Amino acid sequence: MDEEQSSDCAIMIKEVLHKHLSVCEDASAGLKKVA
Repeated sequence: MDEEQSSDCAIMIKEVLHKHLSVCEDASAGLKKVA
């Protein structure tokens, strides 16, 4: 795999992780409201 492809991969992974983290934050905020 050349560098351009691997950096695209890294960007995609970062975006997916960022979305996952924000979903987790939303969920924990929702749990705190309920608790």
